Amino acid sequence: MKKYRRFFTALCCLYIVLSGYSQFPTFPDGKIQSGIKKNYGKDFKWDIIIDSLEDTQGQLYSKTKMFIGETWKSAHDVIQNDDKEAGLILVKGASVKHLYFALNDHVWTFRYNVKFLLKDYKTRLIIEDVYCDAARCGTWEWPHVPVADQPPNPCYGTTSLSKRQYTKLMTSLKNELQLIVLAWKIAIKTPLIEEAPDW
Repeated sequence: MKKYRRFFTALCCLYIVLSGYSQFPTFPDGKIQSGIKKNYGKDFKWDIIIDSLEDTQGQLYSKTKMFIGETWKSAHDVIQNDDKEAGLILVKGASVKHLYFALNDHVWTFRYNVKFLLKDYKTRLIIEDVYCDAARCGTWEWPHVPVADQPPNPCYGTTSLSKRQYTKLMTSLKNELQLIVLAWKIAIKTPLIEEAPDW
């Protein structure tokens, strides 16, 4: 009897470990993804205008560059367009998200664009084109999830995630992007160091 119990326990452990990888080839059309289309999140877009500021375009530009340097680890790498005279800065950001389930760490990389538009006494922030660029589980390629507030239907067949897992992933991503907006609103209204009194 003990022999069968050990065998059954070992079989269950093997099943649990392998089930984490068994989802890899299971796609809605039965094919492994290649040439994946970027599925931009329509729900994940911010367009914020702040006017009635006391700063000129040059001062807003300096504040924005300071904000970018403090928000993204390598500001030089993420800035794609920097036109001081036109008052435009384009940042291509990335966000890496982890979910641990089925005894594995699942990792998604999301990409997004941030545009800073600057004029005298007025500025605008646009976050858009949010999409899943890469997804991995160990050495396996994982389905690139669509970016949306609501889970796709069928959720598991499209993303290999339950609705709860998908919602948790999207909530984490949306909160991170919303935090950029909130931090920018504070930074743009904060005086630069050289403008601060008693410096």
